[in-house]
Amino acid sequence: FIERVLDLFAIALLGLAAGYWSFRDGLPPAIQLVFGIGVIVVVVLGAGLFTMRNFGRQIIVRLPLPHQVLELYDRFEEGVFGALVAKHLPSLGVMTGLIWMTEAFRLYLVVQALSFADVSLGLSGAVFVALIGALLPAVPLSPAGLGIVEAGVVGVLHVAYGVPLPEATAIALLDRVISVFSIIVFGSIAYAMSSKPRGMGQIDGTADASSAASTAA
Repeated sequence: FIERVLDLFAIALLGLAAGYWSFRDGLPPAIQLVFGIGVIVVVVLGAGLFTMRNFGRQIIVRLPLPHQVLELYDRFEEGVFGALVAKHLPSLGVMTGLIWMTEAFRLYLVVQALSFADVSLGLSGAVFVALIGALLPAVPLSPAGLGIVEAGVVGVLHVAYGVPLPEATAIALLDRVISVFSIIVFGSIAYAMSSKPRGMGQIDGTADASSAASTAA
């Protein structure tokens, strides 16, 4: 949860900064709406964390909830704010920002590789578009934002930067394919090389326990 909160903070703030620089000569109406959403995201996240930290327990106690829910909330709050150590926030912020900048740089390289004559995006534009695409999966309307992200990226490219629809679609699809398949490929390699347990020990332990119980019976 706290990882996702930091992600949304970074995406919104970096996207706002990149959009301001990219549209410093004037914000189109559609981009003004996007800016408004970004500001709302930052404000809501900040207010939510502040409320949870200072008033969360008081609010939950006053609600007619089972005791198990109160225990679950206590553990959840402890986990959230136990992960947020003040001295670690600067390094977490820097690493989170750098990670999301790699997303933007990938889109920039995709645009450069396709070399469309009528597409002029620039690095700030690539940052803005990529982070808008990264913000869309925060609303779980489809698995990993499938279809939602592509449509959003195409829409921003076409409306905000005047990229023709065929070129915008090609950029969005190629960037998405690289993003998804790189995770599948490198994630599979990491999974194959990982020494983490995969559940087989639990299955074997359960089987052994069942066997011992039947023997004892």
